[in-house]
Amino acid sequence: MIPPAASPKPDSQVIYRPRRAKPLALGTILPLIAVAICWEPMNAIALWLRGGAAPDARTLFMAGLSLMVVVLAAITLTGALRGLPRLTLTRDSVTLESLFAVSRAEWSSLSSFRRWTLRASRFGRHAEAAVSAITGPGASANLIRLGKLTIPDAFRAPFESILADLNLRHSALVGSGAADAALLVDHPRFGIAGFRAPWLTFALIGFLVAIFLFEQRYALAPPGSLLRLSTGALMALGSENWRVITSTGEWYRLFTAPLLHRDVLHLFFNSLALLIAGCLLEGLVGRAWFFAFFAVGALGGSILSLVVNPATINSCGASGAIMALFAAAFICSFRWPPDTKERARAQFRSIYVLVVTLVPPAATVTSTHVDYAAHLGGAICGAALAAFLLETWRETDRLPRFRRLAGGVAIGGAILFAASAAAVAAHYPLYRPLGGLIPEGQLPQRSSLGDGSAAQLVLRYPGDPRAHGYRGAELMAQRDYPAAEAEFRIAESEATEFEYFFGRQLTNSMRAALAAVLLEEGHETAAKDAAAPACLAPPPEAPTATTLQLLADEHLCE
Repeated sequence: MIPPAASPKPDSQVIYRPRRAKPLALGTILPLIAVAICWEPMNAIALWLRGGAAPDARTLFMAGLSLMVVVLAAITLTGALRGLPRLTLTRDSVTLESLFAVSRAEWSSLSSFRRWTLRASRFGRHAEAAVSAITGPGASANLIRLGKLTIPDAFRAPFESILADLNLRHSALVGSGAADAALLVDHPRFGIAGFRAPWLTFALIGFLVAIFLFEQRYALAPPGSLLRLSTGALMALGSENWRVITSTGEWYRLFTAPLLHRDVLHLFFNSLALLIAGCLLEGLVGRAWFFAFFAVGALGGSILSLVVNPATINSCGASGAIMALFAAAFICSFRWPPDTKERARAQFRSIYVLVVTLVPPAATVTSTHVDYAAHLGGAICGAALAAFLLETWRETDRLPRFRRLAGGVAIGGAILFAASAAAVAAHYPLYRPLGGLIPEGQLPQRSSLGDGSAAQLVLRYPGDPRAHGYRGAELMAQRDYPAAEAEFRIAESEATEFEYFFGRQLTNSMRAALAAVLLEEGHETAAKDAAAPACLAPPPEAPTATTLQLLADEHLCE
């Protein structure tokens, strides 16, 4: 600490310049993030402006988000280039210039500056500020409205030196002797002693990034835009699907699905949310309980997703585990005394994230699936476990009780994650045929059939029953019924082998198409036999209502 004697003389003017490395770095990185976010949406909007299809809600949302990131980057860079914030101390007053306001107060209208320390700040470091109450009219309107002047620790000079200079000038003019008392630090009574950074959170984010790189290495097909993996690749790597789990007994997917991510944006937003949750919770409850919350939330999210979602949904992502952390942060925030900034900050951020992620929007986005069931399952588990901790948390303890239990849960969760990953490696060869399926972006539209594209699909993806189905429909339109029959029989046979992936609806659809071809060939009895399984299938496995109506009109479902 620099003593007051080492500070400038009270009657001299001093200007404190800001630290610029961090704002300049953010101003450089944020545009790169914006480009990654908006590349695909902007291309879609450009096509729309040239007369193409209108962009969907997801595209517009991502474009708006990228615009916000660009604006934030511009604000950050502007402040750094202008040398803001800037603190000017004169004999009569103190002036703090920021990007959007200039705050000025005379020394006679200020109380002594006190040191305010917030333990759990961004990235876990101490956030410090010098705070003085407004005691007279000699201050700018914005300070009078707030009732205080807050000077952040954002300058090149050491914070202790600035605080000492402020109180030296104030005491020289006003005659206060409270400068020394203002230097005392108020340490909170809760959380990890000497906590500096959420290292476990950083480790978890690094682990999820490593898993995503592993996904790219072992994807069954080349990833799409934003390194997006196909549904088949995710299934081979352990994503969650009711149909696959119940038909194959691969319950290990409950633990592997929370570690997988579909593309870069999915990973980025989950990592950002995990970082925020870690800054709120890890230092308060300790690292053992933090990882226990993560593991329990991951399992709870997987279970509710499995029970609530349709059998055809393929789910993955760490959202359930992250929602458990935010729910726990909200409950455990009541450990802080009322009216403290730590409590208000934890509650505001956790409530905001929970509301946004647990309440589906009125207009659902059809281009992607948000697993609200997984979010809710993780939040329920995290809230229940946190309520138990809060109820048993003794007033004299910095950390919650039962840390050995937390360690056991954390170790058990780590073992289950590792064992499930080993199960994925063992079953991976069984799912290699999924690599021969048509990528989602290359599936033809019905209007394009007839131009020979289906024949090319059969040549490129001979193991995909859909390719033979498209080819059969194309041949049927050309009235080449024998060739169409052959294609539909191949499609039916291959669809049966892929029922764990497509379900029985595709198989029954191929049977219905085969029945239509046989009827055109004059084989009415064979057509009825082929259509019978499709006609009797329950709704989740039956063809579309239009197809069933056509079968009924031809009297094939009698």
